[in-house]
Amino acid sequence: MSNTEPRSSGQPESLAPGRRWHLADNAYEEALTAFEFAILQVEGGFQRFAVQAIRVSSDIDLTFNEVVALHVVRMQERSKDTATIAQLTNRTIFRICSTTSGNW
Repeated sequence: MSNTEPRSSGQPESLAPGRRWHLADNAYEEALTAFEFAILQVEGGFQRFAVQAIRVSSDIDLTFNEVVALHVVRMQERSKDTATIAQLTNRTIFRICSTTSGNW
């Protein structure tokens, strides 16, 4: 039986005493946390790649968020409203109601 397969009783296998840590109490949680860490490493690598690609191709120094904003704004060569840009960048828009006009 591997460390990530649950026991036949339905309970995940406990970690070895020397392998306990604050994010995982059993083998399933350990595997899930390792996967989450791998995703974070991939994200960091992609961010470094995007920044370096812009730096090499255009000789300008942008942050990752600036690179993303540039790509989203220029995507498909058509104008976009702020709601579309927020959706494409996984951001939320906070709308403030004007007390004088009542418009959003």
